[in-house]
Amino acid sequence: PLSSALTIPVVWFVFPNLGLPAGWGIGLAEGFAVLFEAGFIYMALRKTISLKHAAALSLAMNGISFLVGLTLAL
Repeated sequence: PLSSALTIPVVWFVFPNLGLPAGWGIGLAEGFAVLFEAGFIYMALRKTISLKHAAALSLAMNGISFLVGLTLAL
């Protein structure tokens, strides 16, 4: 939860104000979130989790979050 709490303000308030086309903005924002959170998770748990698993966990968490957001927007 902490890694996500750190990226939410950037994803919600910085990327939308960059003036990028919607698809690019969303893609870059989600890419940033996945990479940052994977690094954060890995650094916090590096004695118990590999970078590959931290990246997979981050991708899964952000993918699910993105899909839930799309579903709620309908």
